[in-house]
Order: sequence, then C-alpha cells, then structure tokens
Amino acid sequence: MVEVLDCRTLDAADLDRLRAHFRTCWVETYGTRLDPHRLRAMCATLAGPDLGGVLAADARLAFAREDGEIIATGLLADRGSSARLWGCYTRRARQRRGIGHRILGALIEGVRNVRSVEATVLDGSSPARTFYAKLGFVERSPTSIEVAPGRSLPARVLTAEVARLRLPR
Repeated sequence: MVEVLDCRTLDAADLDRLRAHFRTCWVETYGTRLDPHRLRAMCATLAGPDLGGVLAADARLAFAREDGEIIATGLLADRGSSARLWGCYTRRARQRRGIGHRILGALIEGVRNVRSVEATVLDGSSPARTFYAKLGFVERSPTSIEVAPGRSLPARVLTAEVARLRLPR
C-alpha cells in the first residue's frame, strides 16, 4: 500500500521508520562505493529532525509499507511549472515489483500545474538510471552529489515531461 503525506505532518514514529529505511537503502546503495567511515558519516546525518536534509517542509512524501516496515520512499517538491524528485529508494529485495512506479505515480497525482520533473541519479547506479529511463526520463547534464561530508560522486540530472511519464494508471 502506498501512502502519501506532506513532510510537515510526520510524527516521531514516522521519522524513526524513515531513518531505518534510508539507513538500510544507503548501505545497500553506497556500501560498495564509500569507505566504511564515510558511509557511517552519511548515515549519521539521519539523526537530525530533517534526516540530514532529506526532508523538506514543502515536500510530499510517498512511501510503501509491508508488515509495518517502510520498504520504499520518494519525495517531490512542487516548484511551479516543474517539480524536484529525490529520496527514491526501494529496498533491494522489493525492487522490480512496480512499487517505485506506484510511489512516483502517487506523488505526481498530487501536483497540479507541474509540467516537468527533475531527478539526480548517481552515474554508478545503473538500476536507478534504467528505472527512470523506463518511466520516460532523459539525461540532461552531468553533476555530482555529496553523499557524505567531503565525498561527492558523479551523477546525472534527469528530466521528464509529466504528460509523457509512463506510469501505471
């Protein structure tokens, strides 16, 4: 089941479940790309009330739960005619089941005048790049993402026109 909330409506229990989810996904995603010290530093940023900058007051959060545990997330902030997408993680064991598509569909459903969506994906994350390409995202420009204090990795900015997104109806 996919649930959608505004980030400002999260309670302490939600934050604890999100911390656990992001920690697990970050270890799965970045564990082979970062040395253990930097990975611990990255996960330590989740201790703050905004989960190390992951949460934004104007963002909508969509998440999927299984047996009370968060197994997938996505955040979207409406920026007028465009929207910014981030924090999209599905637990590795739950991938390739359409959960990510439903998360993104739920987020897009809640915006009105947005014509395009932008996301940034690590170059080394070929599963994420494939996922976004299947949805209709196109690579626009190179960039980098600071994944831990003092550690950036190469990434790509991706964009998609909302009207052309290939989402479940």
